[in-house]
Amino acid sequence: METRWFYVPVNPEPWETGGLAIHRRGGKTFPVMTPSGRLEAYKEAVREELAAYDQLPWREYQLTFYFWRKLEASLTVESGRRITPHQVDATNMQKALEDALQGVLISNDRDVRRIESVIVEQGTAVKTPRTFIRADKWIGFEVDELPSEPFDLMAHRESERRSDKLMTGWQPPEDDF
Repeated sequence: METRWFYVPVNPEPWETGGLAIHRRGGKTFPVMTPSGRLEAYKEAVREELAAYDQLPWREYQLTFYFWRKLEASLTVESGRRITPHQVDATNMQKALEDALQGVLISNDRDVRRIESVIVEQGTAVKTPRTFIRADKWIGFEVDELPSEPFDLMAHRESERRSDKLMTGWQPPEDDF
């Protein structure tokens, strides 16, 4: 398997909205959620860190992200109170990073066939915020990766449906594998 590693010394941020914007297209108006300013700054910082690298040469990818996120307290302008950002889930950090990689390491996030994210550490005690990215050439899916239980469940459910629908001439779907 072809593997490449990348180091991004930027504090990971989650995908979050900045608010609602109104877009007009073809004479129609519709609302669109926009990314926050902090998210846009994060994506730009990631792109700057990875600008020296060429895009991955493969057509399809599998990616693994390892996050160390430092939560830093800040003062609010209105009240002068100290606030600390909340911990966030891996999915939102994954989406923000995947968006940042588009056009830099990968041509389009539609070409990512498998993705995994690991929050190694997240909190105020994180000493070095960073992300490691593992990129692999997608070599395909092997049905042997799945244990037999999901297929047994599928067969049981299909059997139940067949017995419920015998009078209608219903046929089970073709095998996907």
